[in-house]
Amino acid sequence: EATSTENISSESTTLEDHSISENSDLPDGFTHTIIDHAGNEVAIPEVMDRIVIISTPLPSAYAMFAGSAEKLVGMIPSSYAAASNSVLAEIMPEITNASTAFMNGSDLNIEELLNLDPDIVFCTETHYEMITEAGIPAVVVSSSNWGSNAIDTYAAWVTLFGQVFQDEDRATDIVEYGNQVYDMIQER
Repeated sequence: EATSTENISSESTTLEDHSISENSDLPDGFTHTIIDHAGNEVAIPEVMDRIVIISTPLPSAYAMFAGSAEKLVGMIPSSYAAASNSVLAEIMPEITNASTAFMNGSDLNIEELLNLDPDIVFCTETHYEMITEAGIPAVVVSSSNWGSNAIDTYAAWVTLFGQVFQDEDRATDIVEYGNQVYDMIQER
């Protein structure tokens, strides 16, 4: 019988196999394309030193994947509140340097976002069009494509980070570790 975690690994592999392409037709400064969680083909910039995340609770997942939050220059206020009032702020205090000024409730202030000079924005479908029309590469990250299965959702986020940052080995290691922990808990 296949466990939930075995399915995660096979789904992640499928996502990895079909979501990245090297493309010689990309404009200067872009390295590859990925297919995000909404099916958008996104050209990924070569330099990603300024990252904004407009999706909850993605900033903490990104910080864990990257091992740092120093490139995170913006996040939504609810993610900021959660991060700054958790152990994450103790482990990665730089996460509290991120701006929230570009959001007012669920409204995106595109001028304030542009002031952050992001290289890439991770967002929900709600803000994707406004961000891309402003000329900023945007990657839609879903928290609902996998129903209420938090493990599958987290695995999909990490897999997408692996594709965007061209570090699929790290993504695979994180997903496999999560599967091991899940299996260990299920055995108890």
